[in-house]
Amino acid sequence: MKKIASFVLSLSLLIVFLIPVSSVSAYNGGLMNGKSMSYGPGFDVSKGTTNFMTDNDESTYFTLHAQHVSSQTVYDNAWSNFGLVHTVGSYKLLSGTSGQPNLAFFDASGNLLKVITPVTDGTLQLIEPIPGVKSVDLSNGYDTPTDVYEFDVFDAVLPDAPILTGVAGVGQNSLSWSAVENADFYTIKRSLTSGGPYTVIGSIITDLGFVDTAVTAGTTYYYILTATNLNGESASSNEVALTPQTEFESRGLLTIYISGGQIKEYDLSAAELNAFLSWYDAKDAGSGPAKYKFVKTWNKGPFKTRAEYVIFDKILTFDVDEYEVENP
Repeated sequence: MKKIASFVLSLSLLIVFLIPVSSVSAYNGGLMNGKSMSYGPGFDVSKGTTNFMTDNDESTYFTLHAQHVSSQTVYDNAWSNFGLVHTVGSYKLLSGTSGQPNLAFFDASGNLLKVITPVTDGTLQLIEPIPGVKSVDLSNGYDTPTDVYEFDVFDAVLPDAPILTGVAGVGQNSLSWSAVENADFYTIKRSLTSGGPYTVIGSIITDLGFVDTAVTAGTTYYYILTATNLNGESASSNEVALTPQTEFESRGLLTIYISGGQIKEYDLSAAELNAFLSWYDAKDAGSGPAKYKFVKTWNKGPFKTRAEYVIFDKILTFDVDEYEVENP
């Protein structure tokens, strides 16, 4: 196993030079994968190279010395130059010291583009895209050495387009989707026309679902979804068309035929109709009051309340005509 101990001051300069300096390894799919990194006392002042930095092996490490500006035998930098410029959008770095070393990005002319104090736990870290990157440099500008086990940078990649599903309900449309890897948030967009243009509705969505209640029953709405991270916004999801339903109330027209030729009609809610039917069945079975009270809500005139009673023994037959009415 390629295990390199930290250099100490008691070692001779010859030993320092001959021992293979251990590695900062790349992660699969990164720009460093398979590349050697140079090391030296400063960026672009090479004292050697090593392929340990791209071995994808967290058991090996590269020791970046404590910074010593005047010494050419102190290797406090490790860097790599790319064949083409890239827009970098993420990195992975695993080191033995939190926040150490610094990570710097340079353009094709050697101009510094950005320096960050990185997260060094080996997890993928998204950053705001840095365009025009030709070189990356790990610089240990600290008073203590640090062992760096793994390192790589990656092209800026947008999240995948989400897959959107939805269900129309009464007075609302419910939308849902599966999580997209590396998405920081999701945005719902809506249109009255298939294909857009779309308008963002509500605020930024961090859950995996959204209920749109700002809808009109019977109107078709077209929805899309995007995922966003620091690298930018994904392509749009599939379009989902939903038409919210109208809420209806069940009612019944009760027509009672009474002995003597009278006909009574009552427009009742479902609850009122069921109450009458329950009374009739109970009375027919021999229990309950002899009369049923209907409270009139129409033509009340100056009266506080109006009621009409139907006598069970006077009922010859009755009809029920059920229907639905749209709630206002």
